[in-house]
Amino acid sequence: MNTLAASETLRLDRNEGNFLLPPAPREELRQLVGSLDYHRTPDPQSRELRSALSRFLQVPAQTLQVFNHQGEFFARLRLAFPTPPRVLALDSASPNLERLSLWGCDVRRVTLKQEGRVFSFDEDAFLDEIARFSPEVILLDTPNDPTGLRISSEVLCRLVGLCPSTSLFVVDESYGEFAEASLLASFAPKGIPDKLVVLRSFSYAWGLSALQACYSIWGNQARDLVERTPGLGEPLDGLNQAFLSHLVNHYEEWMNSRVYSIRYLRDELVRRVREIPRWEAFPSEGSFVLLRGTDVTRSDLEATLQNQGIQVFFPDRFPEDATWLRVSVGKEEEIRRLLSVLASWEQGEQGLEDHADIQGEMTA
Repeated sequence: MNTLAASETLRLDRNEGNFLLPPAPREELRQLVGSLDYHRTPDPQSRELRSALSRFLQVPAQTLQVFNHQGEFFARLRLAFPTPPRVLALDSASPNLERLSLWGCDVRRVTLKQEGRVFSFDEDAFLDEIARFSPEVILLDTPNDPTGLRISSEVLCRLVGLCPSTSLFVVDESYGEFAEASLLASFAPKGIPDKLVVLRSFSYAWGLSALQACYSIWGNQARDLVERTPGLGEPLDGLNQAFLSHLVNHYEEWMNSRVYSIRYLRDELVRRVREIPRWEAFPSEGSFVLLRGTDVTRSDLEATLQNQGIQVFFPDRFPEDATWLRVSVGKEEEIRRLLSVLASWEQGEQGLEDHADIQGEMTA
């Protein structure tokens, strides 16, 4: 195997994808930069963007809030309580649980069950934890990072209905667009339940990680709680508001096409990895796939991947009898590079030629 130059490093470690924004919106962004009224302060309520999201999501604009980044959202959530709240959360690779712990919250993590090549969510066990812990905030990310498991809307609806009246129920759907179904879509026509907050991101489906912006949809009780909290953070700057509004209003079809393409490549990655001895790929509804290598030493794998200029994420909190890694879904040629490295464990330095022919064109 040939060592790749640093400039050819393949980033498959941050769930961002490596698909560039197309030329048309890039040119329109350039025009927005030239036309912005720089002498005006940005709208603190992001009304134009909230209006665009309201139409796109089919939810009332008054239920929407926009944030510069997820840390700002969780800081607002934390300060809605007079003291750091108790948080019951599904275990996740997201940095948000660490943030809440650093801010003094008592965070209790619940892990998913694994049987063979499938992860599952134990609804009854989670309800037992709610009864024992009496959390003020319940936090579930779905699809879950790093497993890719989507908790069904039916289960989530039951949990929302059964959670204590004093608790907020937060569902992080940062990767929701990549899933077969979403909680937000199931509630949008009839209204968001009072205790529910749904968090979404522009970073993944829209491919805008550089902006970090996110938004949330709040039920009435949840919104009343945070609106009693003094203002926190800064509004989105004027350029971000204008550009995001433009994308939501005019590039929904492009975003959907991008998402469908990533779904296809994700499912192909799962299928191809399962053909390689020693490796297992778990079904995913996110923009990433969790892999498990048996009789594969993590340090050796890290060294080989580094030698090949490939970066992946190695999650903690998994059994130590195997090597676990989360891989962001990349382009076809990037998936081929990764498959060649994984296959080399069984085939030696040559790799497997038949893993270089993933079919289908990337349309994003």
